Amino acid sequence: MFSFDPNQLDAEGWRRLGITDQLAKTIRHYIEKGGRFRKAEDLKKLYGLHLSDYNRLYPYVRITSFHNVQMFRDIVPVRLNSVPGFMRSTKKPEITDVNRADTAAWMRLPGIGAKLASRIVHFRETLGGFYRVEQVGETFGLPDSTFQNIKHFLRLNEANLIQIDLNGASRELLQAHPYIRWQIARAIVEYRGQHGNFNSVEELLQLAVMDSSKLAKLKPYLSVKP
Repeated sequence: MFSFDPNQLDAEGWRRLGITDQLAKTIRHYIEKGGRFRKAEDLKKLYGLHLSDYNRLYPYVRITSFHNVQMFRDIVPVRLNSVPGFMRSTKKPEITDVNRADTAAWMRLPGIGAKLASRIVHFRETLGGFYRVEQVGETFGLPDSTFQNIKHFLRLNEANLIQIDLNGASRELLQAHPYIRWQIARAIVEYRGQHGNFNSVEELLQLAVMDSSKLAKLKPYLSVKP
């Protein structure tokens, strides 16, 4: 895999990326007719391109500004669906509730395939729910460019978070949380052994591995029970 501009890549380049000869010819025909990919998502309109190939290629698309490309001067762009092999999609992605959406709902958003959809849902479940839309962008393997592209489709209508009891949770349960992991989990258990139960979540600041920024991020997922 390598970074590429779909407007300038030749047929051999497409073949190196694993695209069939027929599809490579269709793309070159589109370009020669004056067509242009203006954003990475335009690849999705290419009939015959499998979703798995789209997800594989998407992070490597680097489209050069139209005004900086000499080969496109004085060329009138044509509509994608005016060239055989291309289809036009008029359906807009739906607004997604980040705490309720299943994998199918995530996959309806541009740039999100089955693997990323599963990762987002898994990350949400291990967290115990999202309390900010921006947390979706922390999902492993989700490019920031993709997150910024889907962000305006995301909403957080209700944050019913699953909280962890600092005084009752085992080390294994604590370290399974993405914001805690083993170092903080060990420090919590050792502190309980030395000082007894926590009286408040803020008492975590007594730990050497904790600071105010980490606590602010983690606090919504914690509770203190007698």
